[in-house]
Amino acid sequence: LRAYNDTAVGSGTAYWNRNVTLTPGANTITVVACDNSRNTNTATVKLTIRYSLPDTAGPVVSITSHTNGQTVATNTISLLGTATDAGRGNNGIWSVTVNGERAANDTAVGSGTANWSKTLTLNPGSNTVTVNARDNSVNLNTTTIGLTINYLPPDTTGPDVSVTSHADGQVVDSGEIVLAGTGSDLGRGNNGVRSVEVNGERANNDVATGTGTVFWSKSVNLVPGANTITVTARDNSAARNATTTNLVIYYTPATLAAGTTDRVCMEDSMPECAFNAASGTWEWIDRDPVPVSGRLALRVRQGPGLRSWWFAGAKKPFHVNIGDSFVVYVYLKPVRKAENDHAAMARRDFLGTQGILG
Repeated sequence: LRAYNDTAVGSGTAYWNRNVTLTPGANTITVVACDNSRNTNTATVKLTIRYSLPDTAGPVVSITSHTNGQTVATNTISLLGTATDAGRGNNGIWSVTVNGERAANDTAVGSGTANWSKTLTLNPGSNTVTVNARDNSVNLNTTTIGLTINYLPPDTTGPDVSVTSHADGQVVDSGEIVLAGTGSDLGRGNNGVRSVEVNGERANNDVATGTGTVFWSKSVNLVPGANTITVTARDNSAARNATTTNLVIYYTPATLAAGTTDRVCMEDSMPECAFNAASGTWEWIDRDPVPVSGRLALRVRQGPGLRSWWFAGAKKPFHVNIGDSFVVYVYLKPVRKAENDHAAMARRDFLGTQGILG
């Protein structure tokens, strides 16, 4: 191809030029000059020019020690990773920075790999980490990656536990109580409640997750006098942190006055485990006549005279309080019920557990 401005006369000089399109890699260029003599003498010059495409691609960088969203239990970690410009310009690695600070071992040449590392101090909760890698090209091309590391301090606090059914020092007159309360790990690690034990035995409904609350209960047998009750709640953390609370319940069995018998009558049926005690033969009826109150009534089949009926051995006491009303309906002549309603009697005496006699 003819160059531009390629002629001169006599001893003059030609200052020629020519645009040449190169391909990536080595390009051989041949220049031939011809004089203006009759023989057209020539001179030839060859040269090789290598054409490298501009490096506009950042290196490849990765984090190998941690994953995005990972949760750790320590506030100091060593972040590790690699960086290389292989296949991305092959200009090597100029630097790697982590949150703006240079990492260790963060350089490489050509297509080599930098195995970088950086020690980081974390804050409780979410921590954003940014890694920048630059190649060694004229452009110092950069690649940026990021991840989030969650720092959750170790749970060393036991859950909250409370007793809501009874108070410390409370006096009861029953040999069996149902102790109840709550438990929660809310704000104390949020790991849930794994168990609640009352005097070493598992309570009912004693498990919750996360920030949930358990409403536990446990039946406890008492002995007369002071009863120390220990309630222990454990969370669901790896440490199984425990919280313990104690209370004393005083059991004072009800006593009867000398010479009295514990007697209680109730409509329809006897309490659990009670047995019948009566003078004469009594039976439960629901007609002839129909009971005034309740579903069943007691009927005696003997003649005139004093009759009494009661039960004993009930599993749970029958409590009598001041102001309670007790009504006994007596049918002296069942066939003439209307004439005998005046026989209903109301007792309003406070007799403790000594009984109600009518």
